[in-house]
Amino acid sequence: MERVGVVKAELLPDHIYGLRLDTAGALIASFQLEPLKPGTKQWKKAEVWAKENRWLAKTPAADAHEQERQSEIELILKDFVGGEKQDRLRQLGADEHR
Repeated sequence: MERVGVVKAELLPDHIYGLRLDTAGALIASFQLEPLKPGTKQWKKAEVWAKENRWLAKTPAADAHEQERQSEIELILKDFVGGEKQDRLRQLGADEHR
């Protein structure tokens, strides 16, 4: 079963926000987005990570993949935003930027 992480974010223009990809799983790799929050260990590492890792941009292939899975995405959002998994919805506030 896939892990799913949903982050609701309020973003301001011209600011940098952080998300990290949390991985788990031994036999089947599992990924989940986690917001970086001020004052955490991950927040303190974010500047170093930004220098060590590549920045990614959404590609046409990613757009196509998203379109193919749109019905599944809608169910996930419904479940996390107003359904039984809303306690697992992660938040990223407008003031939580670098």
